[in-house]
Amino acid sequence: MRQLLAVSERDNGLVVGPEWNGRLAYFLFNFGSSAHVLVRPAGSDITTADLPAGTRWVVLLGAYTPAFPAGAAYYTPRTRLIRVAPGGA
Repeated sequence: MRQLLAVSERDNGLVVGPEWNGRLAYFLFNFGSSAHVLVRPAGSDITTADLPAGTRWVVLLGAYTPAFPAGAAYYTPRTRLIRVAPGGA
């Protein structure tokens, strides 16, 4: 995922996961960013209201429903990187 984002935009994102200790902390450690974090139960909708101002991308670490204007998406078996459509956050 880190290779898909320019260094200049790594701080403009939101990482969503079901618990702080686990994949969420591991992802942030290896990602090396100061992205915003949202801990939300798996299966939750992630809406525009959940996106901090200026969010350009969202990483979903689990089964979540993106309910915000989305652009391109990139998938791995357990992770999704979604670009936020212009005007979405």
